[in-house]
Amino acid sequence: MSHGEYLFREGDKDNLYFYGVLRGEISLVKDKVLEDHIKTELKKTNIKFHRNSLYNVCRKESIVIQTAPADILNNLEKFELFRVKEGVCFGEMAIINKQSRSANAIVVGDVDLFYLDTESFNQSFNV
Repeated sequence: MSHGEYLFREGDKDNLYFYGVLRGEISLVKDKVLEDHIKTELKKTNIKFHRNSLYNVCRKESIVIQTAPADILNNLEKFELFRVKEGVCFGEMAIINKQSRSANAIVVGDVDLFYLDTESFNQSFNV
């Protein structure tokens, strides 16, 4: 994989794999929204704010995205939770908890990975 590619995205529910970094780095990044700004702007548009809407704004999937002023979208930011380096594994939380991905995984530079699918992970770790 090459720099900037997404290995997975926050909210993904399919193709859950457990990864290990053999060479390079992966940035685990969370979508960050300036919540107060969005609430203020949504009031101007008569769209009600719900925590689900906030998530959907991050994922760009809700009606809020279709009707909200452009300056709301310009305030979407990302912040790095952790930098996964050579010899470190990640991606187990979604498999163990049977939930969607809680962050984005973005390739930094060139990277080589190993991975296990959900079934192999469960068998290997007796989950």
